[in-house]
Amino acid sequence: MSQKTPVLFVQARKDRAKPLFRQVAEQIRTHISAGILPAGEKLPGVRTLARQLNVSEDTVSQAYATLAEQGIIEARPRSGYFVSGRLAATGASPHPGIRQTFPAGLPARNALRIEEARRFAALPAGSCPEAVLLAGRPEHEEGGMKGWVSEAVRFAKSPWLLGSGAFSCGLPALRSAIAGRLRERRGISCGADSIILTTGFRQSLSLSLSLLFTPGESVLVESPCAPLIASQLYACALNAVGCKVDGEGLTFSEEDPRLNACRGAVLTPACQMPLGVALARRRKKQLLIWARTSGAMLIECDEGSEFPETDTPEMPLKAAPFGDECVVYCGGFSLAAPPAAGVGFIVAPKGLESAFAGAAALAGAGPSLLEQRALAAYLQSEAPALHERRMTLLARERRAALRDLFARMPESVGRLAQAASGAWLSFVLAPEFAGIEPLVLKALSREDLPIVPLSSFAHAAGAVHGFAFNCLCLSLGEQMRGAEALIRAIEENCGGRTV
Repeated sequence: MSQKTPVLFVQARKDRAKPLFRQVAEQIRTHISAGILPAGEKLPGVRTLARQLNVSEDTVSQAYATLAEQGIIEARPRSGYFVSGRLAATGASPHPGIRQTFPAGLPARNALRIEEARRFAALPAGSCPEAVLLAGRPEHEEGGMKGWVSEAVRFAKSPWLLGSGAFSCGLPALRSAIAGRLRERRGISCGADSIILTTGFRQSLSLSLSLLFTPGESVLVESPCAPLIASQLYACALNAVGCKVDGEGLTFSEEDPRLNACRGAVLTPACQMPLGVALARRRKKQLLIWARTSGAMLIECDEGSEFPETDTPEMPLKAAPFGDECVVYCGGFSLAAPPAAGVGFIVAPKGLESAFAGAAALAGAGPSLLEQRALAAYLQSEAPALHERRMTLLARERRAALRDLFARMPESVGRLAQAASGAWLSFVLAPEFAGIEPLVLKALSREDLPIVPLSSFAHAAGAVHGFAFNCLCLSLGEQMRGAEALIRAIEENCGGRTV
């Protein structure tokens, strides 16, 4: 009688200094310590676990060999690897030298979630690389932003604040304004009842992941991708399956065997974070067909669609055929309101509106009612359209100036990614120059520039090296001086190897 192999809640992350095989070995050890894997339990095969984690078979073999040397697991000829039976006989911890930092009896899957939450809490404020690329802009203090601030001040003095104003999904007036805005700017046809207000993309993603997926399931992500997305997946005990990004976005293929285990995907199709490329239309179609036929759900982050390069922005997945059924759309207001306002929203899939509304009500702590009221009044005025147009033209000018400056860099050293929209540009180093990334950052350490290394967006599927530069959080003069400093640092560290 064959023995059923358990599902392991294990992740392998390239964004950590620890070797991948040690990460795998330590997490399996945690499972055994917590009693999730009892003595005599069979472990997944090397090939199976390697495919699940998107790592090489050598990585898993090395992890198993490490545990076998420690007497934690044992190999049985032609049968595979099993938790050592000697642990049951002695009743000893498989690794007594390590003190458990979790309550006794806590399941390993929860221990991993707590570990990820602790790691994220320990990060310094503003240290997330995506936060640098989406940082506030001086232009927010001018023009249209005065209108938003004046509305906020007006409502702050209003007796309306004395009422309860309790709306679990958000203020009806703001939700209606958002629905109209989506129809005009993104081609998304939805009613106000489909919109749920949140405190931003973090809460939108957290609500969506917890509602749509079960711990242990696999979710497709872009590689490289925003560390926040990977952290949210790990915190929900979900497996992140990375697919590389090229000039047409996510390299999606229906023949990829890993798709069979994936229950959904998290994407930034309008402006990929951090490369800035747009997802090709044929790949959008493939993704939607896959979601439609397999029952998978797509979570679309569309904030990067702001500042489009052309007057015809990329069509979101939500506006495409079947998008209303299998796409969760996450948006925000980084153009219309200051980033610190902390207002985002979800457009729920058809048939799940009440489920998302209930999840938001249970989560509580939505955006401030004062900000909602002020934002609703502001969006219904003419000021946002004028402000957004000015900001979009400014972004195009800044991107063009950076392209002209980087044109002097030989293609053998690297290239600028073709950005479809967004507030940043990315310079991707050629593989043979990947090693200069930390040297360039060290040379720029005193410059205080809005530059982040592309390797900080790495995923297990492979790292990309280079630099992402925020185009809009500096004045034009400061931006050009910063870009010149970056180019000089790259040239100096190439050592003349530019041919």
